[in-house]
Amino acid sequence: MMQATTPVTTMATTDRKCRKCGGAIPPHKRRDAKFCSSACQKTAQARRRRLDHSIRKQETRKKLEVYHLRTHGHLDFLNNPKLNPKDRFWKARSMGYRSMLEVEVAKDLEEAGVQFSYESMTIPYDKGGISHG
Repeated sequence: MMQATTPVTTMATTDRKCRKCGGAIPPHKRRDAKFCSSACQKTAQARRRRLDHSIRKQETRKKLEVYHLRTHGHLDFLNNPKLNPKDRFWKARSMGYRSMLEVEVAKDLEEAGVQFSYESMTIPYDKGGISHG
């Protein structure tokens, strides 16, 4: 007795377009594949992460604005940290450093005649699925 076989349904390669580059998804890829290659997939993922980060950054800014408005009644400290009397590092930040220790070290190096550059190199790293640097 012969059993009837059901035809295998495959999508035509022309129907399957890569979400990143728009190229055809190879027929050997899974039926639910969205990208033609791992390079397109990784590029799209990195873009999504950057967008997520910028959205989080905007949300954080909004939360800070709400906090400053409730606490101080204005956004002056947020927009111009020099006006905040509790900000200990405003002077260093106005000179391009993060603390007065860095200012003093830079001054000592200049007096000694040592050529240097401050934070001229950025080291990229990944923290919690978010790329930095």
